[in-house]
Amino acid sequence: MEQGPPRPHDRPGLGPGPRRPVRHRHLPHLAGRHVGGWHPRHEHRVSPPERHPAGRGRDHPQAPSSVVGFYPGTDVNHMWKDDIAGTREAAELFTGGTPAQYPERYREVSPTTDVQRGLQRTLLVVGDRDRSARPETIKHFGASLRAEGVDTTVKELPFAEHAFDDAYGSLTSQTSRQILLDFLSKDT
Repeated sequence: MEQGPPRPHDRPGLGPGPRRPVRHRHLPHLAGRHVGGWHPRHEHRVSPPERHPAGRGRDHPQAPSSVVGFYPGTDVNHMWKDDIAGTREAAELFTGGTPAQYPERYREVSPTTDVQRGLQRTLLVVGDRDRSARPETIKHFGASLRAEGVDTTVKELPFAEHAFDDAYGSLTSQTSRQILLDFLSKDT
């Protein structure tokens, strides 16, 4: 099996390694941002609640009850092919090379390759002017999840570009935080 690029929790000081994921150890929800960092949507494929080995020992934390993606990438292969606003470079940095070099890595990090029933409740948030994680792509991904019966909410923020929440206190940042709070506060 091909060894993927190091993940943030695999680096020394940031967790015990790949067999003990720490991304969501004490969190009932899992959230992440950007197409060039760790993707929360990976948890869709790794930990559908009914198949997660929760309670079978310390190496298996409880699966998150929901997943949140702010401007997430959906198909890293398409990001590389389209090369819009630096997406090719981001894809190569994230996977360690090109699709021709590492096709399995590109499949592994693309959530569109494994949409299935039984996944966690999902919130996807994207800016209407985002050229990297394009709104139509995020909406299509949300529709694919809904078609499989996954409780999915897609929010498109007006006048917002990629990384809309980086300007802390801005209107789009405040709006996105309220959307997140409403989603996390919702009874399931």
